[in-house]
Amino acid sequence: MKTDIVLTSISKLTRILQEGGSDLTEHEVLFWLRDRGYLVAHHGERYNAPSDLCLELGYMVHHRTFSESSGGGVLIGLRPMFTQAGYTHILPKLQRYSDSRHDIRD
Repeated sequence: MKTDIVLTSISKLTRILQEGGSDLTEHEVLFWLRDRGYLVAHHGERYNAPSDLCLELGYMVHHRTFSESSGGGVLIGLRPMFTQAGYTHILPKLQRYSDSRHDIRD
């Protein structure tokens, strides 16, 4: 029996946070994920791709996207997607981070 894997994008995770009262933007969520090692932080081919540890723990997968370049070649993009385990692990941490930012600012 095949089970469906529920994947959540970073933009959808950001919308869920904002609906819960957070003021984090997608850029800030990406920075937070890179800063804590969930995403690859060095510029290059794998920039913003899930880190190897994150892939091993099953928190994220990378969804490959293909597009044609103007020169006729094929561009391959790695879009990070949260699995259910990653979603339940990272969402509370992002909520706590968002709440603590307000404590510092006030």
